[in-house]
Amino acid sequence: MKADGMRTFRYMRHDTLVATEASAHMQWLRDCVEPHFCSEAARDGDWRVTFSADPELFLAVMTKRVHMREVTVPFFTLDTRLVVLSRWNAVDAEEIVAYDEEFDVFFTVRPARREVDVLARDLRPWGRVALLRVVRELAMQEAVAENGVFLHAAAFERDGVAYVIAGPKNSGKTTLLIHALTCAGGRFVANDRVLLLRSAEGYAVRGMPTLVGVRAGTRRSFARFFDPHHFGPDSGCLTREEREVEQRDVATRPEDALILNPSQFAEALGTTSSTGGRLGAILFPAVSVAANDVELGELPIDAAHNLLASALFPTLAPYGSTSAFGRSLWDASAERELQARVEAERIPLLSCALGPCAYERGATAWLDQLQSRAGA
Repeated sequence: MKADGMRTFRYMRHDTLVATEASAHMQWLRDCVEPHFCSEAARDGDWRVTFSADPELFLAVMTKRVHMREVTVPFFTLDTRLVVLSRWNAVDAEEIVAYDEEFDVFFTVRPARREVDVLARDLRPWGRVALLRVVRELAMQEAVAENGVFLHAAAFERDGVAYVIAGPKNSGKTTLLIHALTCAGGRFVANDRVLLLRSAEGYAVRGMPTLVGVRAGTRRSFARFFDPHHFGPDSGCLTREEREVEQRDVATRPEDALILNPSQFAEALGTTSSTGGRLGAILFPAVSVAANDVELGELPIDAAHNLLASALFPTLAPYGSTSAFGRSLWDASAERELQARVEAERIPLLSCALGPCAYERGATAWLDQLQSRAGA
């Protein structure tokens, strides 16, 4: 691998050495994971991950499947599902070879040696997402092993204080996040998952990078930010230089949803990314015809506990299996203790009713209320 195709990425105390055969792959990965991951010149890490494309080798692996019956291995935790992949090689081998049909790549994992090879059929850009998933999953497993708790949530930061927006899909997380980022000088932390860590000040929030899905309705609400960039259907998996070529060829229709990488998302909204900050409050948004704009409210204790529990990001624990990367099932005590600690430290858990005028440019009073409730 070339020197510009090798870098070490650090998340908390976990280092991953990444090697790619094309510098564009590395640049795209950096666009996705920085500043949450610190990257630096290549040096040995806790894991080594390579990403390459070789059509002949890919076909050779494809034709050497051992298991004609379905044998699967858990690989990645997403917000609504566990990604399990078909195993290609013998069960008793010291390495795991598995095929990911979604991105048309093979993963070869050697847990004892802490190595992962990602082999693509060709250099189509969307295959890069497989590399992102590996780097992210390794970091998540280490963070949870150190008693971190992940929430299915978005987050923004103002003046060193992070505000978490938690809830299921289509609850308004991304739309409320964009409103906060574009009208109040907030900085972007995360769109889909955040890490809570015990700190001297209570809890600290850190982001875990994901691609950002912007639904068609959200895009229309904030067209003044997204439309000038002429994002195309493949923008999320492209570097800035590659997008300059894409823009000349194709762009999405205004009524289409978007998939952007974190760097593109922040740039489109005219803000910067933040690694996080002290946890100030957790919001649970819900659309409400009874509200006018954005209305914050206190939640009954039982309701707050139930909502917080439902916002926990899925782990492998419910599935009763270790992942392909060899990490044993983690202790869920940090998740169980979260509610008691949040209550003891008086971190506000707030309902957030989103009315018909929630995202108008002047609907910003809720942010001042939020900052006051957080003691910021």
